[in-house]
Amino acid sequence: MVGGMSLSSSKHRTSSALAVALSAALIAWLAATLASYAPTYMEMRGIDPQIVKMVEEGKPVVVYYAINTSIHRVHGSCRWVVGSLCINKTVVYSVDELRKIIDESMAVWGYPLKKVPKARIALYSIKAVYRTLSPALGTYLEQAVIDLHGVAGTRENGSGITIAIIDTGVDYLHPCLRGSIKALVSVVFDRPLVWYVGVNGSLEQAWRVDEEIYNETHGIYAWMDQVGHGTHVAGLIAAHDCPIRGVAPGAKLVVIKAFVGSTTTMDRLLSAIDWLYHHAKQLGVKVLSCSWGISIPATGRDPVSLALRVLVEDLHIAVFAAAGNDGNVPMDIEAPAGAPWVIAVGAWDYWTHSLAWFSSTGPTPDMRIKPDFVCSGVNILSTYLDNGYAVMSGTSMATPICAAIYALWYQYLEERLHHAPTIKQVIAEMVRHTIYRMTPDKNCLRGWGVPLAPP
Repeated sequence: MVGGMSLSSSKHRTSSALAVALSAALIAWLAATLASYAPTYMEMRGIDPQIVKMVEEGKPVVVYYAINTSIHRVHGSCRWVVGSLCINKTVVYSVDELRKIIDESMAVWGYPLKKVPKARIALYSIKAVYRTLSPALGTYLEQAVIDLHGVAGTRENGSGITIAIIDTGVDYLHPCLRGSIKALVSVVFDRPLVWYVGVNGSLEQAWRVDEEIYNETHGIYAWMDQVGHGTHVAGLIAAHDCPIRGVAPGAKLVVIKAFVGSTTTMDRLLSAIDWLYHHAKQLGVKVLSCSWGISIPATGRDPVSLALRVLVEDLHIAVFAAAGNDGNVPMDIEAPAGAPWVIAVGAWDYWTHSLAWFSSTGPTPDMRIKPDFVCSGVNILSTYLDNGYAVMSGTSMATPICAAIYALWYQYLEERLHHAPTIKQVIAEMVRHTIYRMTPDKNCLRGWGVPLAPP
């Protein structure tokens, strides 16, 4: 006994206290370890951890943020308005600024100030350019589109359907596109410039205005294609009354020039979508073809993809986008094709009966199956600059073909249902009429396969 307390009792209490201390230390270690793996608040809101890290290091970051105006009040103005979606852009210098924006926004996306992401046309190569085209050569090269997709046997021609194209502009004086163009739009300057054919004047009059703009801007046309890409895309949809035939020669086109050269910025793409949202009903646009992509994670959280979602959900416009030309490597689908509401189009090689070797494949970074379809995209003949023709390859070529086939099925269903079909109904018909599927279900190489035109 020591002071009325046994030594054995003292040892027991000491060991108990030690056990409690060890348990507390173990719990603290486990909590710290789990916390290191748990997503932060910003990560849970979909913010790229690298962006957060740069802001924490005091590096400025360009941030686009989207606010749903039906839920949150907007303080100040909106740079781009697409339905209830308000999209703004700012430069953030601190974590507090970033957190404030995140708290008030439905989505935030950013990039380092000195590393501006560019959208690029999804052209893989130009094989040949022809100033004149013999009927025999045209018939031979057209097989890749007309034969593969069964266009020759269909009764539909896209009549009554308007398809919008966001691209490098169009050679609107090309004889194969006469009568196809409903409106010319340019967003390459500070504000949209629009020419409604037959309202503002003829295409020849538009050309005279375009020449004046070219002289004033030292080499940039408002609407005329200076690359050839947009003209090629337009011809694949609506070329008619010439040596070649588009997939939907009866369709009308609204061509929005958003590219200067082969690249453009997110700002111009958002301006194009903003303009289209506010004029699509007036022009009767049912389909949008986007033969370009942005090399960023294709999860649908970027501002361009979010703006396109509003077109789909509010206006029921089917949006088709190029999967990209980064090769048959998993998870290299580009934005906006990777977004759930965008129809991603890969390239098929008619001449080898296989997936084009350059065509990007899925899944997406969040493990969704893409592309949705594959269409002819190797050695494709279509219209080109200066009344010419060109043979090109790329998912750029596959995308307008797929968009035009959608237009044919839209016309087919509308005539039989006696009302406008939904996007889901049209896509279901396309899925039911595919070849080269590879698997019964959708897969990350060919999607649902190669779609055919209506019988």
